[in-house]
Amino acid sequence: MLKTTQRQRTHLPRLAFGDTFAAEDNSVHEMSDRLSQKFNSVLDYVPAAGHEFRHRFANININGLNLFASAATPIKVEVKEADTPCLLVPFYGRHQSIIEGEKRLHWQQNDSAVLLPACGRGGEDGLRSILMIEIDANRLQSTAVRMLRQEDADIPDFRLDVPRAVALRAGQIDFGQLLRHLCERIDLHHVTHGQMVMDGLDESFYRVIAMMLRPDVFVATAMDTDSQQSSGKSSSCPPQSLKERFPEPSIAGKPLSSREFQLLNLLMSGKTYTQITDLMDVSLSTVQSHVRAIYRKLDAHSKTQAIHHAKQRGFI
Repeated sequence: MLKTTQRQRTHLPRLAFGDTFAAEDNSVHEMSDRLSQKFNSVLDYVPAAGHEFRHRFANININGLNLFASAATPIKVEVKEADTPCLLVPFYGRHQSIIEGEKRLHWQQNDSAVLLPACGRGGEDGLRSILMIEIDANRLQSTAVRMLRQEDADIPDFRLDVPRAVALRAGQIDFGQLLRHLCERIDLHHVTHGQMVMDGLDESFYRVIAMMLRPDVFVATAMDTDSQQSSGKSSSCPPQSLKERFPEPSIAGKPLSSREFQLLNLLMSGKTYTQITDLMDVSLSTVQSHVRAIYRKLDAHSKTQAIHHAKQRGFI
């Protein structure tokens, strides 16, 4: 009797957002065509040798901000043309990008993302889940002005034409965690798309991008402003390196958990503790415990102060 073997289907990691409304491509040609259309590029994907192809994806546009969550089995990619810079953030796995056949960029989850300019490039992925963010240079600059709070402020050079790895952490700020929080808000409000626009979710993404690309400017500015407002004094300290400014985080520096982030957003929208217990399906004591944890992590002593500190640090 002839025996046949069936290749086991690879289990894909969770998407950055959109698992509940994701679709799946049945071939690399479909994937190439879809991403080429979504990102105004010419893309060519090839499955890695010995791996069955699978690809799940979710796409959303928030007030002009184009976001794409993708999870796939190991593949090779060639980008022949690209019209806009793109920030690729790994939520699972690792990747190697090759720019113009020479410069190699390595990035992986919990360590680094990669900024890819509008240029030809290639790369190799292992089993991965990534968030792709198209960057509008004008939007990024206008966000930078608002973050610096000066209309005549010198706009920092974000170097969008320079391919490079981008650290996912700067001192106490965990950019990967911030982006996870924002993606959870997409999952929470994607049905009522207008709510994301009203909440300024696109602006929140651009704030995180600005901090990621220039932590020397925006992370320091946010932390210094917060410190000055707490003390009521202007800083006269000389500039310090990021490592000196931001040591490894204590309890007060840890990022919020997913549940704490959800609860903070509910508090910000004016919900009472009783309403939150119903919305989150938890007890009142659990809500109170989460609130105490939020206060500790944000070094706050009231709801108003917690929301203020979270905004200063780009959490919301």
